[in-house]
Amino acid sequence: MNSIDFISELVKGIGNVLDADLTFVSRAVDMPVTRARGIVGYKNGVAQEPWGFDLKDNPCQLTYEGNPTFIPCDVAIRFAGKKDSGFESFIGVPLSDEDEQVIGHLAIYSSKVQVADDFKFLLLQLCASCATIGVRQSIHEEQLTGDIEHLETHVDMLNEAVLTLTHDLRSPLSAMLNFLSGVSDTKLPLDIENAIRQTKNGAEQLLNLSNEYIDLARLGLAVSDASKTDINIEKMAIDAAKEASILCCDRNIRINVAPNGGLPYVTADAPQIKRVFANLLSNATDYSPNNDVISVWCERHGDFIRVAVMDNGKGVDEAFIENIFDAFVGEGPDFNRAQSIGLGLSIAKAIVERNGGTIRAENKSVGVCFNFDLPIVVRR
Repeated sequence: MNSIDFISELVKGIGNVLDADLTFVSRAVDMPVTRARGIVGYKNGVAQEPWGFDLKDNPCQLTYEGNPTFIPCDVAIRFAGKKDSGFESFIGVPLSDEDEQVIGHLAIYSSKVQVADDFKFLLLQLCASCATIGVRQSIHEEQLTGDIEHLETHVDMLNEAVLTLTHDLRSPLSAMLNFLSGVSDTKLPLDIENAIRQTKNGAEQLLNLSNEYIDLARLGLAVSDASKTDINIEKMAIDAAKEASILCCDRNIRINVAPNGGLPYVTADAPQIKRVFANLLSNATDYSPNNDVISVWCERHGDFIRVAVMDNGKGVDEAFIENIFDAFVGEGPDFNRAQSIGLGLSIAKAIVERNGGTIRAENKSVGVCFNFDLPIVVRR
C-alpha cells in the first residue's frame, strides 16, 4: 500500500466513525502557507478528486498556524470562505514535518453542532499522527520521483550526445580504414607494417563498436506486429550454426544442434532473431577452447520455445553474471570472456525482450549456458 492509499483508508474510517460530512487530509502548497491542496477526501462517503484551495477566510488557516482547532458551531457564518457550505462545525489537526513545520492538516467538517469530547480528540490526535507519516512519505515519494525524472532527463541528454558523437565518428573511421588498407598494400619496414596493422585492427574494432551502439539505440521500441512472422526456430538454429562454424573452423570448434522435431513455430522478427543467434554463437566461439563443441538445443517451455547455447569455456563469476547483458560491463582485470567491449549480448537482450521474450545466462559445471525464450505462435 502506498502513502496515498494509506491516507485514503484512514480518512474514510475517520469520516465513518465521526459521522462527518467532509473529511480530508491536505498538504501545504507554498511557504509561508497561503494555499493548500486536498490530497485525499471523502464527502458524504464519496471519494473526492484532489483539489486546491485558499486558506484566507477558511477555518483551515487556524490549523495551519500550528494548533489544533475546534469550532463547535457557526462555521458558515464566521468564515466567508465557507458561506453557503452548510457546515456547522470544524475540527482541524496540524500535520508537521521532522522540523515541526506544518506541512498539512487533517480536517473534519460536519453539518451538525459538535460537542467537546476527550475521546474524540484523542482519536483524532492518533489519526493525525498516522496521517503525518503518510504525508511525509508522500512528500518523500514526490521528491524521489522528481529526482529520478531529473536524472533520466540528463541520462537521455547524455545518451543523445553519445549517439550523435558515435554517428559522426563512423565517417572518419571509414576513411581511415580505407587509407590504412591502401597503405598496407605497400612494401614498408616491418615495424611500420606492424604499427599499421595494429592501428587498422583498433579502427575496425572502434567502427564495429560504433555500429553496434547505434543498433542498440534503435532497439528502444517494441516490435510492431507487422514485422513479426512465424519462425521455425530449430531450422533457424541449424542455419545459424552452419554460418558460425565457418568463422571458427580454423580452431576446429564444432557447433552441434540437437534435433527436437515437431516444435511449434514462434512469432518474432526473423532478421532480428538471426542476429541473436549470431551474437550468442559468436560469444560462445570466442570463449571456447580449441577443438571443442558448442551445444545448441530448442525445447518447449509452456507457451514459449527456449533456445539454449552452451560453451565449455571459462565460467562467469556469480556476482557478475546478473550484469552480463549490460553494456560495457567487464568482470575485472582477469576477465577473459570479453576480448572486446562490444555490445553483442546487450543487443541480444534488447532484441529478445522487444520480441516478447526473456534471456538469461547461467554457469554450468563447465562453461556458461545462454538461453532465451520466445512466444509460440497463437492461432486465432
